[in-house]
Amino acid sequence: SAAASAVTALLEAKSGDAAAARAALADAKRLGGAADIAALRAVVLANRLVDVVEARAAADILLERADQGEAGGGDVVATWIAEAAWRKGDHPRAQAALQAIVDTRPQIAEAHLFFASTIAFLPLRKAEALVEVTKAIKALGVNELGTEAEQLLLVLKSAEK
Repeated sequence: SAAASAVTALLEAKSGDAAAARAALADAKRLGGAADIAALRAVVLANRLVDVVEARAAADILLERADQGEAGGGDVVATWIAEAAWRKGDHPRAQAALQAIVDTRPQIAEAHLFFASTIAFLPLRKAEALVEVTKAIKALGVNELGTEAEQLLLVLKSAEK
């Protein structure tokens, strides 16, 4: 069933097997379960460092579901939902959620990038944004999000001049 494939995808993503998670997601989609909450969480977890566009699209839907009290999914998924809130213009909500995640789960690399993005252009927090984006660059390595972090760092440094 679509729900079973979605749960399998979520479990595979949590175990770190992104390829198996994407295969289970393909089954869930084929069976009509692409909008299942477990499938959406799995999309975020399986694609977070390999297909940012896909992960953000799932996070956007999860944000809508969260507003209806349905999302959940742990701190990594919450990080992406907060970033979706920021992209939708709910800056205070996103900033507060990302601050909490960075404080309690500093190992979530993208949380540092997303948090830095929310404070980067607040004059009193630019130095903090530089610290956070530097942490993100070190943790993310070479991938789409790492490139985003490097671009933000360049913007922040050029704004200092």
